[in-house]
Amino acid sequence: MEKTVICDIKDNRFSPIVIEKDTYVVWRNLDSIPHSAETLPGTLNYFNAGPLFPNDTSSPIYFSKEGVFNYICRFHRGMNGVVKVTAAGKSHHETNDHDSHDHHDHHGKHFHGFVTGGRSSQQLFMTHTPVLADSRHHFQVILQASLPNPIHAAAYDALRNSSYGNGKVQIFHNHMALTDIRDGILTVLPESSFEYYPNDPDGILGGESVAGLDEKFPCRLTR
Repeated sequence: MEKTVICDIKDNRFSPIVIEKDTYVVWRNLDSIPHSAETLPGTLNYFNAGPLFPNDTSSPIYFSKEGVFNYICRFHRGMNGVVKVTAAGKSHHETNDHDSHDHHDHHGKHFHGFVTGGRSSQQLFMTHTPVLADSRHHFQVILQASLPNPIHAAAYDALRNSSYGNGKVQIFHNHMALTDIRDGILTVLPESSFEYYPNDPDGILGGESVAGLDEKFPCRLTR
């Protein structure tokens, strides 16, 4: 499954990041003041992981292709960062700054992560907290949902009835989902994915897929 890398923000600096493609990045603010991690408005490969208050950890940003992605902190002039994305298996020292000056072939994907509660697959509750700096995330919502496929439902119920019980679970959808839900266009999320965090209660380092829910599956919105 995809990997997750943490970028620490400390002393008004971003940690350098060199990753392989198909990796998630999360930013963690270790300073005592707010920061953000975002590309300039209008950038072709736009992403926004902030704002991040002290001790905040961002939602994950997915980098699916090779490239060099420059970003800034909107609150502090001159505070810049870069994510260098290499081909799978390519060593970090092989990356250089002109690997992707042409960003037309490179992009990062952004996903909504919903913290998911509910002990039954027929009554899930998914919560999303707004990120006001990013227009795709101007939503605070609680959704009630269910898993229509009996195989997927059994897998979720088995997880909740195991020793993991009420542990943290997230369900992910692409970034267009919330606007389509708002407009009444979307009533079934066709390509959902679950993660749970048996060895990482805060969900910072990346989760594990749930057995039986490790491929894209439908999730029906009921309320």
